[in-house]
Amino acid sequence: MSTSMISNYKSSIKSEGSKSRMIRHPAATDIAKGFSLEEIQAVKEVADKIGPDKLRLLAQVLGE
Repeated sequence: MSTSMISNYKSSIKSEGSKSRMIRHPAATDIAKGFSLEEIQAVKEVADKIGPDKLRLLAQVLGE
């Protein structure tokens, strides 16, 4: 087997691994897509005031 063929195999294996990592760990910008910075800051302020558990409960109630 030639060294160039080995190099090609290694490159293809390496590139496949990075794709699966992207699927498992979406970027934060993908998660927050569609929300403005001001909206995210407002939610954080509410979370700071009432706590994360009550915020989660509030989100469940509003989501129904």
